[in-house]
Amino acid sequence: MNKQIFASNLKSTDDLWIEVYDYIYSTYYITKIENIFILGDGARWIKTSLEWIENATYVLDEFHLNKAISVVSGGKRNKERYNKLKELVYSGNKIEFLKEAKILIEKETLESSIKRKTQHMKYVKNQWKGIEANLEHKQKHQLGCSAEGHVSHILASRMSSRPQGWSREGLEGMTQLRVAISNGVTRKDLIATLKKVNKKYI
Repeated sequence: MNKQIFASNLKSTDDLWIEVYDYIYSTYYITKIENIFILGDGARWIKTSLEWIENATYVLDEFHLNKAISVVSGGKRNKERYNKLKELVYSGNKIEFLKEAKILIEKETLESSIKRKTQHMKYVKNQWKGIEANLEHKQKHQLGCSAEGHVSHILASRMSSRPQGWSREGLEGMTQLRVAISNGVTRKDLIATLKKVNKKYI
């Protein structure tokens, strides 16, 4: 409900989160906000949001979590192993997950498979705080992350699904245009947005 899209390829991470911060605090009564959840894949730029948005909770999204579990288990075709690892993670049993994951990795003979599975095991380990937040809040607050879908629909479908060439300024202009349309702005606002990005707009 009342979604608002933010995106940029030119702004710094801090500048982008300041923009989000300004929107939140100019749109809502701060003292009445009960919860703010930041969902994502655990990238540093996403976690930077916690430095700007007070009392926010970072939650690891399940798409990337399940992908990592799948890699460690050898893929969903190894259904029994996948389900076992997933059950350990979703029950909050970090120690047993790492133990089982290490056993599976030790059985590997290919160096590339060992490296890949180890990386994803460490990913789950390093994102455990975000996993715990998901387990704690998901059911009560009906948490879900639609970032991948939004990236695909708003950005990738126009700019990268098929190879295309862009200048950084042109890419930023198209990004802001598609964000503005997604946010339901008027034609007048669209023109104002484009003028900010491209001073030569007529």
